[in-house]
Amino acid sequence: MERRDVYLDNNATTRVDDRVAEEMNRYFLQDYAVASSQFSHTPGIKAKDAVDKARFLLAEKINAKIDEIVFTSGATEANNLALKGIAKAFLSGPKKKVIISQVEHFSVLDSARALEKLGFKIEYVKVNNEGFVDLDHLASLLD
Repeated sequence: MERRDVYLDNNATTRVDDRVAEEMNRYFLQDYAVASSQFSHTPGIKAKDAVDKARFLLAEKINAKIDEIVFTSGATEANNLALKGIAKAFLSGPKKKVIISQVEHFSVLDSARALEKLGFKIEYVKVNNEGFVDLDHLASLLD
């Protein structure tokens, strides 16, 4: 019997679509540069233009504003940006409570612990044995 590997962690990383790989290949092998180095040299300007084009195309596809598109290097950075960014926007407000589930990714749990040190109250909503949020418990945590 022939052995076939099956990859089951597409939440962590997913095979890139062939069209994306083809488009990105030149930025991996030829036109690579740091897009934030745009003021010092031509390769940086080319990289920034490519990122701006990607941001525009994505915004257009999902009917978003260009400045609403933020690229991150992965889930940990994205989770930190989302949780800490939104929470810090309410840092001076009267209500500083964050509700997360008990089964979050470690980066969410770490961000929550960091927010706790800033004075946020962290509430953990219960989940059942299949990982679904207990909606009654969630309702009791809302105020």
